[in-house]
Amino acid sequence: MSRSVVAHGNLATRAMRGGFTLVEMLITIAIVGILLALLLPAVMTARESARRHSCANHLSQLLIATENYAAAHGVLPPGTIEAKGPIQSVPVGYHMGWLAQLLPYFEQGNVYDQIDFSVGAYHARNAAARDIGLSLLHCPSGGSSYAGCHHDVEAPIDADNHGVLFLNSAIGWNDLLDGRAQTILIGERFNLGPNLGWMSGTRSTLANTGTPINLTSRLGGPAFAVGISAEELPALDDPAQPRDDASRPVWQFQPQAPGQAPGGAAALVVGGFESMHPGGAQFGFGDGSVRFLSQDVDHLTYQRLGHRADGALLDERY
Repeated sequence: MSRSVVAHGNLATRAMRGGFTLVEMLITIAIVGILLALLLPAVMTARESARRHSCANHLSQLLIATENYAAAHGVLPPGTIEAKGPIQSVPVGYHMGWLAQLLPYFEQGNVYDQIDFSVGAYHARNAAARDIGLSLLHCPSGGSSYAGCHHDVEAPIDADNHGVLFLNSAIGWNDLLDGRAQTILIGERFNLGPNLGWMSGTRSTLANTGTPINLTSRLGGPAFAVGISAEELPALDDPAQPRDDASRPVWQFQPQAPGQAPGGAAALVVGGFESMHPGGAQFGFGDGSVRFLSQDVDHLTYQRLGHRADGALLDERY
């Protein structure tokens, strides 16, 4: 055999050995898949951390706007304005909410100037302003917006609520007798319907601490529920109550009958705070701080954070 033939054969053998066999290719694909599976949770965690930080920044800006409003007017903005209560979450009435009052204090003076405050939030003359999307009012994680705290129990929005933003409220910092650091002003919540917009001082922009965090939508949402009083809520440790996969009570509301006209008891239900952040939601407090509260926080403690002046001792290890 000639030297040229031998050399050619050696080159061919080396070329064959330099490629991937089917088994080697499958092993490589499996390794890459495992690495991606290990990397993906870290990437998702990093993205959620960034979104949560951005959400906290939104809340911080709203708190600063609230502080500036209070400096200019001597009181916090009214949660909603209406001749009398209780407020029903239907597009009927004046219902000009707290966010509409805050617009000039978070660089939205132009939108504020377009609102005709001589008519209500749902009037045609306010349609253009009402339909404006404001990114500051939405959590980057999606699904949730921001609501003022009107009460410490599930009850209609009215003039006798215990929170800081409620019907015709005019709460000053000195009215927060429990201390600004122990009073929730703003928190995250889902739009549970009907979505009446950020201008509307209804459950679209108000919520309470009467229902545990991240539980309202699991109850069917107030748009499809008949409200029950705080006294009717089963105890958290009641063993007779059905539990969800996190061992929290699944409190049952009576569903609204199909085709039932809007208004009535279902429209008086407000609902609690919720978010898309795993395990809880973010809240802005009267002292300007933004804190993440676990959905497993002691419920009585959580309720007291929604009451501006209950005078109760509060263990801050929540």
